[in-house]
Order: sequence, then C-alpha cells, then structure tokens
Amino acid sequence: MARRKPNWRDQGVRIVHSNQLDLNTPQTPGMTRAAAINRAMAGASKLWAGTASVHPNAKTAPPPPWETGKHHLRDQR
Repeated sequence: MARRKPNWRDQGVRIVHSNQLDLNTPQTPGMTRAAAINRAMAGASKLWAGTASVHPNAKTAPPPPWETGKHHLRDQR
C-alpha cells in the first residue's frame, strides 16, 4: 500500500524558519514583530504566532486584561 504524503496545511506540524517570518505586521516603536502563523501565511483567522523583539531601553507597559495569549520571554544577552 502506498503511503500518502501528509497535507501539512490542514494537518500536522509545520516548521517556520527565521528567514520565512513575515515582517508585514503592525509595528510599534521599540518592538519588532515577525509572524510565523497569521492569515496571510497560513489562512489563520484566530491565531497568530511569531516573534516579538523588544529593543534595548524601549518603554513597555503590561498587556491589557483582554489579551489572552501566552508570552514566553527569553533573556537574549
């Protein structure tokens, strides 16, 4: 029996490398966002995943209470 090639758009896991991130996202002073999963890249309407880099000495505030996403921070020193 021949194995079917998985349809990664609809099932499974897809690895998004740093050179594939989409910088065409809303930007704010002191932070750079790059999307790995959004509507343009994966057709996602209720999910966003990517990276957010805070520039040195940037002024930041806590997220508003209606934001429910998990934020994972890593010291990049």
